[in-house]
Amino acid sequence: MEIGFLDENIPQTTANTVRVWSFWKSVIKKNTGKGRANTIAYYALVGNSLEETLKDSTAESIKGFLEKVREANNEYLAVVVILDNFKSHRKVTGEVEENGIYL
Repeated sequence: MEIGFLDENIPQTTANTVRVWSFWKSVIKKNTGKGRANTIAYYALVGNSLEETLKDSTAESIKGFLEKVREANNEYLAVVVILDNFKSHRKVTGEVEENGIYL
């Protein structure tokens, strides 16, 4: 049995808003454009880790990534994935257990 951790990160190219206290109207400056990169990773304790950039964070995208995790660790009878309580993570629970992935 393989055990690992799954999590997502969505870094954005938009800078944090900076506000400066003043007696006059403050100016808000952003020095970058807006862009997103949905990054997901599976960190294996013993088997093969995997990372990928997803087009979105829907349940279908998560399910597809979990299937790739299973393929990368097919020498194990089961893959146990520890994850957080993100909404799209909870939606795939029943669908992936038939492939030997337990959340």
